Amino acid sequence: MDSKLTLSGLKDLTEAAVKRVAVGNPATVPAGRYAQEALTRADLWDKLSPRFVLAETVRQVLDYVKRGEVDAGFVYASDVVVAEGQVKVAQTVTGHAPIVFPMAVATAAASKDLARDYLAFVMSPAGQEIFQRFGFSRP
Repeated sequence: MDSKLTLSGLKDLTEAAVKRVAVGNPATVPAGRYAQEALTRADLWDKLSPRFVLAETVRQVLDYVKRGEVDAGFVYASDVVVAEGQVKVAQTVTGHAPIVFPMAVATAAASKDLARDYLAFVMSPAGQEIFQRFGFSRP
């Protein structure tokens, strides 16, 4: 968090002071695909691509940012929670498909009642509060 850059939006990444931007490899990292989609819609993907440092996981992106090896990086909100105090959020990026983690009870589950109870808890206000505390939000 020693960066002196004041980034507040995607277009700020085009400033000359921004030399390296970490992005998950869109071919293999879902967070990289979301970043690519958002940057493409903002007409910035091609402009920024020479500055990209491609990572093989979103946690690798986070590590690059934490160590100051890049000027910015694209990670999930839940990753920022994990790195509390070590990184700062410049912007919550939109312009990509919704990030959805579906849940269901498997038809062949050995403990369907327990699975249904867990699903009910996750969807309850108490369960949602826990998810929000760890950087997740409801669609």
